[in-house]
Amino acid sequence: MSEKLNISLFGGLLAGIATSLCCTGPLVLLSLGFGGAWVSNLVALKPYRPVFIVIALAALVIAYS
Repeated sequence: MSEKLNISLFGGLLAGIATSLCCTGPLVLLSLGFGGAWVSNLVALKPYRPVFIVIALAALVIAYS
């Protein structure tokens, strides 16, 4: 694989993980028994979700081409 493809795929992977953190992070912590009011503070990345989605899509388009 070319270096450009590896970087783009890695960028898409990281952006996808960052996008899902706002939803799955609190769910996983609550499932493990962590609770309390501080869990609601973990949605701090939610306003940036569209930005992460655009970054992920851009990286995947670059990797495809």
